[in-house]
Amino acid sequence: LYETERPQPRPGLFLYRLDGRRVVEGGAVSDGGNLYRWLQETLAPSPKAGDRDHGLTFLPFLGGERSPGWDPDETGTITGLTFATTAGDIRQAALEGVGFRFAAIAALMPEIEEVVASGGALMKDASWVQILADALARPVTLSGVAEASLRGAAVAALERRGYEVPAAPLGEVFHPREERAEAYRSARERQQRLYEE
Repeated sequence: LYETERPQPRPGLFLYRLDGRRVVEGGAVSDGGNLYRWLQETLAPSPKAGDRDHGLTFLPFLGGERSPGWDPDETGTITGLTFATTAGDIRQAALEGVGFRFAAIAALMPEIEEVVASGGALMKDASWVQILADALARPVTLSGVAEASLRGAAVAALERRGYEVPAAPLGEVFHPREERAEAYRSARERQQRLYEE
C-alpha cells in the first residue's frame, strides 16, 4: 500500500486503486487455503507436514495460476515420488510449493521490508508459517488479526471518515532456519525449473 499520483503496474503483479491517493500492489496466490483444505481431505488421516529432505517438487496450481504468470489453465504437478514418499512428505512439499510461489512474488517487490502472514490456514498451522519463512529466506510475522481482509476494509472506511486507526496487532515472528537454508534454496530452484518447462 503506497501513495502515488501515477500508478505504474509491474509485470506479474496486480495494482488496485484504494482511494484517490493510494494504491495496493501485490501478487495473488489465493488457492493456498484451498490447497490446505484439499490436503486435509485427500491425505486422510491428515498427517502433519514433515521436516525432511523429501526430494519432491510441487507446483501448487490446482486451481490455475494467478501471480506472476496469470494462467488460469495451469495445473498442479508433483515430481520426485518414490516408494519412500510419505503422505507427510507430500503435505510438506505442497506447503513449500506455495511458499516458493510467494517467494517468486516477493522477488518482484524487493522494496518490501516486512512480511505479515494472515489467513485462516496459516493461523491454524504454525508449521506452515515456518515453512513460509524458510521458503522466503526471511522472517515472517503472523498477523494478530483473525479477519485481516475485514479489518482492512474497516480501516479504509474509518480513514475516509477522518478517524485515526491504530496499527494492527502482530503475533509470533518466525525466522528462517539456517540449517534448512540450502535445502530450501535447492528446492526452490527445482520448482523454478519445473515451472519453466
